[in-house]
Amino acid sequence: MDQLRQTILQAIGALDPTNKRSDQRLVIFDIDDTLIRSSDDKPIPSVILLYNYAKFLDYRLVIITNRIGDEQVMIDTETQLRNAGITGYERVYFRSPNNSNNPWKFKNRARMKERERGYTIAMSVGDQDWDILGDEVEIAVKIT
Repeated sequence: MDQLRQTILQAIGALDPTNKRSDQRLVIFDIDDTLIRSSDDKPIPSVILLYNYAKFLDYRLVIITNRIGDEQVMIDTETQLRNAGITGYERVYFRSPNNSNNPWKFKNRARMKERERGYTIAMSVGDQDWDILGDEVEIAVKIT
């Protein structure tokens, strides 16, 4: 079994099947090289499986991307997600075009905003350490 498939199966097994939407638990996903492969803009099927399973279990879904949040990028990203069948998420965080490109700070700040909203971050899924690491993340899933 390849490494990615094994990682995803472990992540699926780690999600609580008794979760209720009212539990205010969420799963965070990155986009590039996590949900969608950068090399060909195609969805990564095993990660989409994890995404859909978390949605089936009523976890709230949030996407945090280091893409710049100018209007056209936001429109293009929403279209790309929809075309890839990635729907049902609560919100997408984009990096401000006015901020420096420090993904550690940006992604941590976005996760903290979710905690301030009263959510528990059950899982964070991404291909970079800044996507998944943080005291507020219960389960970190690194896509390699």
